[in-house]
Amino acid sequence: MNPEPDTRLLYICENRHEVASLVPVARAVAALSGGHVGFEFGSLDPYYFQGVDQALEAAGVPHFAIPTAWPLGKPLTALSQAQALRVLLRSQKVVVPIARRYDGIVCGVDPFVVRMLLFEAQRLGRPTFQVFNAHLFELLTTHRRSLGQAVRARLRAFLCRALGAEFLRAPGTVCQSGCRRVFVMGQLTGRALEAAGVANVRVTGVPRFSHLFAPGDEPERPPRWQGKFALLYLPGACAWHGYLAEHHRQQQQLRQIADMVARASDYHLVVKNHPREDPDYYAWLSPLDYATFLPATVDLNTVIRQCDVTLSTHSTAIGESVVLKRPSIAVDFPAAAHRNPWRDLGQFPVMESIEQLRQVLDTISRNRGEYDALLAREEVAVQDLFAPGTPHAAEAIAREILQVMGVAAAPAAISPEGEGR
Repeated sequence: MNPEPDTRLLYICENRHEVASLVPVARAVAALSGGHVGFEFGSLDPYYFQGVDQALEAAGVPHFAIPTAWPLGKPLTALSQAQALRVLLRSQKVVVPIARRYDGIVCGVDPFVVRMLLFEAQRLGRPTFQVFNAHLFELLTTHRRSLGQAVRARLRAFLCRALGAEFLRAPGTVCQSGCRRVFVMGQLTGRALEAAGVANVRVTGVPRFSHLFAPGDEPERPPRWQGKFALLYLPGACAWHGYLAEHHRQQQQLRQIADMVARASDYHLVVKNHPREDPDYYAWLSPLDYATFLPATVDLNTVIRQCDVTLSTHSTAIGESVVLKRPSIAVDFPAAAHRNPWRDLGQFPVMESIEQLRQVLDTISRNRGEYDALLAREEVAVQDLFAPGTPHAAEAIAREILQVMGVAAAPAAISPEGEGR
């Protein structure tokens, strides 16, 4: 029987992906410490409306909502910058004291609300850790110290002093909160963050992706897809993030793909919605007999395996698809000012027009050798995207957390079902 924990860590989740990574880590820390290090989860649903409460409830872990100064009617990201700053300034009075109840903090992303807690914990000399779930390899080519960045840095420093807003003291980009360890999914993310000046990066893999490496049976296809080469299109949550130009571009892109499928007899288009994307944007797909729209709640891995190829702009799922033995194609039309990050991997085809996409699809759908050759090239590329230790990431991260905290860890491997309180 495990003892009552004498040390407690707070795990903060902004989205469901973080729940999938942090719950296994929390349980591994508790199990490896022999029950001496307990845990509690803080949900950022009051700020970001991401369904974290529901995911934590399903996981069966103790949790509470990180409070706001007053209830928000929509996500913080949907407010104007002035409105969001007002919410944050008022909310720090109820958020900051939470950090004092714990012996350390583990987070996923580090938006300003999370930084309130991280910086207070660091001020008190308590360790903070970050388990980062995204790829971010585009920073390898886009990270530059510009005049605009310098101006914003000075403005942040002024506001930090003038408003007493400690959470504004670090740069606004991710993983800039000075955590003792930043655990990432693979070498590409690690190099990107190090190029951006982030210290203490550890390439362990993250538990969110462990299931990709577990053997599984091929799922059956729905009857209406039978005999068709199924194209899975994965939209991003551009509108949710406020990237309206990119949202309109994505809609144009999908309509062009749908028109291409309509003119062909051998393709079926499958669109799986993003958890943060409004399904109403895709209502126009419903009447089409050559297309299927799937809600965000459908399991992504199952859908990938039901389809033949994955199409997206820059989703991490492009890499996930390859691990699941389905080739991926990055779609980059209509033309945009930014550079598609998948170009930098070299092995992934990046389509600049619907005509180019149709040519590649016709080739791989009719020639199994070309299909397998594309997948083989992409499998080489994703070796840097997902760390080899991903299936055991929870234990690796837990051991390093305990080492930093000076807590002895059990020598034997632990079960992912290890418990804590």
